[in-house]
Amino acid sequence: MPLYVIQEHWASTYHFDFRFKIDGILKSWAVLKEVPQDYGVKRLAVGVEDHVLEYVDFSGVVHGG
Repeated sequence: MPLYVIQEHWASTYHFDFRFKIDGILKSWAVLKEVPQDYGVKRLAVGVEDHVLEYVDFSGVVHGG
């Protein structure tokens, strides 16, 4: 079943993560600026680490190690 989520994220900067279920994991891309509201506005999306499917419902603070 297709699945994707958009998660608001604070790390070194405020951004959004787009996560798509592919081959049983969540492939993730960080969008470095706000999500555009107008069709045709482009934003750079940078590939980041994959996540387990359980992460799809995550809400809260991620603490660095």
